[in-house]
Amino acid sequence: MYGTAEEFFKHAYVANYCPLIWMSETGSNITPTQLPKEQVAQIDAACQRHLVRLIEILQPKVLIGVGGYALKQLELAAAALPEMSFTLGTMLHPSPASPVANKHWPTRPKEQIQAILAQAGV
Repeated sequence: MYGTAEEFFKHAYVANYCPLIWMSETGSNITPTQLPKEQVAQIDAACQRHLVRLIEILQPKVLIGVGGYALKQLELAAAALPEMSFTLGTMLHPSPASPVANKHWPTRPKEQIQAILAQAGV
């Protein structure tokens, strides 16, 4: 697709919707869905404002969410920017919680990204 990281980042920007991590005392990951709802609402509001601002600044042609949650957040951001036009897409999130997403790595994510870019005419 782009061959090297240098080529990829000439054309792409990667952002983590919520760059925070919560861990239990045992070191296992705590997902936002496991946090109190009032905390999640405050975190989501700040992260969503940041995402919308990133999109306004970068003016991308394509937005790809890694996983269903990321796609949902991109859809919310897109709704807040009705004057902008871009193609939305998603690829499976490579997580231990999603064994299907880890099969056929890295072939499947490359195919998913290529399909989204083709849909966008990029």
